[in-house]
Amino acid sequence: MASYTVFTVDGVDYSSYLAGNPYSWERSDIDAPGSGRDLQAVMRRKRIASKRKLGITCRRLTQTEAQRISAALDKETVVLTYLDPQTGTTTKTFYGSSMSSGLLGVWDGTPYWDGCKFNLIEV
Repeated sequence: MASYTVFTVDGVDYSSYLAGNPYSWERSDIDAPGSGRDLQAVMRRKRIASKRKLGITCRRLTQTEAQRISAALDKETVVLTYLDPQTGTTTKTFYGSSMSSGLLGVWDGTPYWDGCKFNLIEV
């Protein structure tokens, strides 16, 4: 089966930076104030929005690649195109929370970073 990964940030394709199992997907509902269970335990709910959260995992990156993806995500918001299980290829605006990575080592003067992970949350 061919791999089909879509991951562009502000129009720049970073899909080759992603690991074999590149991202987790989560849909979070946002409810209106006053939503919840009443005294009879009946749920009274008014959903006002559903937002996406992606957990991204990168493959081993060179120093240059790590700098590129870090700089691309260092803005308040980014326009992301990704593969969504509900809607297929989708473009939405996201913000980043935190990014982590570990220095794997330096070979021939080139640092390599492993385990680069970050979350992107739909605005």
